Amino acid sequence: LRPLRCPERVFCIEGVRQLETIDGDLGTPQTCRAGTFCPESTKTPDANPCPLGYYCPAGTAYPIPCAPGSAAPYGSAMACERCPPGMYAPLYHMTTCLPCPAGFECEREGTGTPRACTPGTY
Repeated sequence: LRPLRCPERVFCIEGVRQLETIDGDLGTPQTCRAGTFCPESTKTPDANPCPLGYYCPAGTAYPIPCAPGSAAPYGSAMACERCPPGMYAPLYHMTTCLPCPAGFECEREGTGTPRACTPGTY
């Protein structure tokens, strides 16, 4: 019998003969670890660390970009960090939140688009 191809979302250290995941049994596919991603045919648990600006919860086939209003400043992120008040992130897959520009407000956590200040305020 030939080993089966390792599916997405798992890694297979040894050639596997079944597709059922039994975590801890290295003869079966193992759930991809949080902070990494596992496309088809991944052979080791740390082969694909999640890149900056993306997050990878356990069992991820491909990195997921951080949404506007959040960032992943560190590699191997398990979740994106929401921008704190006074900061914003206007695009997907940001690695850092930016300071709110003069004449705009970023009052809330998770701001993606700064809001212009009301005339007469700053």
